[in-house]
Amino acid sequence: MRIGSCIPGNFQLPGSPAENEHPTVRALVDGSRHLRELGYDFIEATVESIANLSDAEMEKAVQYRKAGLLCLESCNCFIPGALPLIGEKRDPEKIRGYLEKVLPRLVRLGVEVVVFGSGGARWVPEGCSPETAREHLDQFLRTAEELARKAGVTLVVEPLNHQQANCIFTVTEAAGIVRRLNLPSLKLLGDTYHMYAEGEPPEVLFENRGILRHVHVAEPESRSAPTDCPYLRQIGSALRRAGYTGRVAMECTGDFRENVRNAAPVLRKLF
Repeated sequence: MRIGSCIPGNFQLPGSPAENEHPTVRALVDGSRHLRELGYDFIEATVESIANLSDAEMEKAVQYRKAGLLCLESCNCFIPGALPLIGEKRDPEKIRGYLEKVLPRLVRLGVEVVVFGSGGARWVPEGCSPETAREHLDQFLRTAEELARKAGVTLVVEPLNHQQANCIFTVTEAAGIVRRLNLPSLKLLGDTYHMYAEGEPPEVLFENRGILRHVHVAEPESRSAPTDCPYLRQIGSALRRAGYTGRVAMECTGDFRENVRNAAPVLRKLF
């Protein structure tokens, strides 16, 4: 398995080759260096941070990637909350325009997996029927998958717990959507924090091994840096039995430097 971590958008190291660049560009460069020095394989950033770069700043980031200074392989926070996907306020043309802008940018920076969590954007507004919500979400996923496939990236559906979303709460539910739509570049993500919050057993990752393409990991109860706890040991076992060789990205709260330093040996042991 490839082990990585989500990085904060303002991360900086002393002596950075990107010292005078936009904070996002510097965070990508410095985050890549820091994680590589600790033995990680890749970084994960937010789509929104890359979407907000100017064209000139984007070109700078591409140059750093060509120089081998970026190990960005996955991105999260796909759709901003200000761009609703469900209900009367959604604007399909605006959504498509956003996708057509960001997906090619991500590919140019080396991204292969894009995480669709986006609890705010996929929030089902009051008064919207379940049938309408399902129709709107299906329309978005079909459009996003088509454009992602053309760009050469995989879109993974992330279940979120009841505190962060009001639809798609479990791996089992997300897997049902992926299988029902049956689109080549639409796959599944498992997040250990959300799984634990929703009472899902690690075994669901093994059961859905055929469509699982990305994993987020944190301490199950506190979402702090992962430790060698029973639940995460079971997660690691389920992934190994599934023959999973994809990416596992740490996504947790707390001090980033301390987290990635302390978690590195734990993640290698577990995954």
